[in-house]
Amino acid sequence: MGYYNRLLVGAVDALLTLESESQGSATVDRIVLSTKIEERVRTGKVKNEGHRNTFYVVVLAALLLALGVAIWNLWADIGTNGSDILSVRQ
Repeated sequence: MGYYNRLLVGAVDALLTLESESQGSATVDRIVLSTKIEERVRTGKVKNEGHRNTFYVVVLAALLLALGVAIWNLWADIGTNGSDILSVRQ
């Protein structure tokens, strides 16, 4: 984690420099990237969090379905082969 923390701190330093230089620019009104990053870190709120939760629910449902199919197939093999499915095959 140390590498990514240093990378993030370096990126924020570069953003602060860019913001301070853009304040006197005639072509750019102002850049507020570090302000938005700081606000997000402070509040912890994420926009469209529902979309992320929906994604995880869909992935969880797919994994549970795959687990159910695997268990179903295992029980079907045990039912047709008896206890042979658990013994070592040569």
